[in-house]
Amino acid sequence: MSDWFETLEAQVKAKSISQVAREIGYARPSVSLALNGKYPTSTKKIADAVLQTYQTAIACPYLKYEISPEECATQNSAHQPTHDPLALRFWNTCQTCEFNTKKKGHSK
Repeated sequence: MSDWFETLEAQVKAKSISQVAREIGYARPSVSLALNGKYPTSTKKIADAVLQTYQTAIACPYLKYEISPEECATQNSAHQPTHDPLALRFWNTCQTCEFNTKKKGHSK
């Protein structure tokens, strides 16, 4: 299971599916389908909403310390740097990172 899914499960257990759905901006049936592995399409957008709502820090695998979800999103959505080899390595790491919000198929 991925971090977003475990976070979603924990939030639903502590609250309710209806409350969590409201907090992340989804309908209750959508959250229920995602929890049961029956969501008809990619769960990437739900995953992103869960992480944006509940995740306070991301353990960046490149930097080796925690950063905010906003910092992570800024970095992983940046254009490929061509001027700095270190920045390029960082960018390349972001492209395959589990926390990359642009990565295709970001699902459980």
